[in-house]
Amino acid sequence: MMLAALLLTVGLSAQDYSQPDFTHSEGTPWCFELEITGEPQDCALPLANDTLAMLTYTTDVAEDEWGNPLVRVDVTHHAFDGTLLQSFSELVDRTYAVPEATDINNDGVEEILIPTYTGNVNTVWQVWHQVDDVFVDAGEVSGLGLEYDETLGLPSISSRGSASTWYRTVWYLDPVGLVLVYELVTDLGMESCSIEEGPAMQETSQTGEEIVASCEAAMGEDEL
Repeated sequence: MMLAALLLTVGLSAQDYSQPDFTHSEGTPWCFELEITGEPQDCALPLANDTLAMLTYTTDVAEDEWGNPLVRVDVTHHAFDGTLLQSFSELVDRTYAVPEATDINNDGVEEILIPTYTGNVNTVWQVWHQVDDVFVDAGEVSGLGLEYDETLGLPSISSRGSASTWYRTVWYLDPVGLVLVYELVTDLGMESCSIEEGPAMQETSQTGEEIVASCEAAMGEDEL
């Protein structure tokens, strides 16, 4: 594969994008290789369409509403021949997650997920998806990790609300961005499930009542 061949290339400057056999420098690791430390770290994301996203962090560029310093991440999207295809930026707070390139809607093209803040458990992720080869801001989600749910055929994410409350949020990704299908709330303390239906509820084959009933049935099985 082209990517494997490029990784064997050595001796290129970190910023020498003009080279026909451009690869990320030895000092810029792949994002998925990073050790999570809570500190911003430059990294690169290989993409399935033979392109590359470089993420570069600049500290102390702004402050949040409480005066805490924020970091800017600049994302540059390159072809492997060095051509700059696109660039965009995000402001991020302290986070204990790393950027990801993941196909969240199973269309063969990856989205870029940038963690912007991590609370006690959940991480806020900014989602950028490709529309006609251009990355577009699709919105943000919060939870443990956004992924493609093969059973539903839709992107979904789990998040923790409290010691006994969990959320499962399901999305539909269209060219405009992420549209809520539904959010399922499981309250282990009250032994109950509830649902909030979204504008894209028609994208799932189940009704809200069926989803809640299935959740409550699974909760009953866990108690056996």
